[in-house]
Amino acid sequence: MHLCFIDESGTPPSKPNPNQPYFTLGAVVIRDEDWQNIAKVIRGFSTRHRLRGELKWRYFSPHNSSAENPMLGKAQRRGRL
Repeated sequence: MHLCFIDESGTPPSKPNPNQPYFTLGAVVIRDEDWQNIAKVIRGFSTRHRLRGELKWRYFSPHNSSAENPMLGKAQRRGRL
């Protein structure tokens, strides 16, 4: 069996907005036997980086300079979480 997690970037606009023309939908498919280990890795990452609440993709954008970004000022690293 596989688990599928789907998330969207927000609510699609009721009318087109040239300043925000995109609505994004993403998904991750994980084998059920891998789920617990992946959850542990993500919880460990969140704990080490003192992240509370949801782990948002936008936190990892290199151009996200929002003061509300908990990853702001942390060095980017490639590789495993």
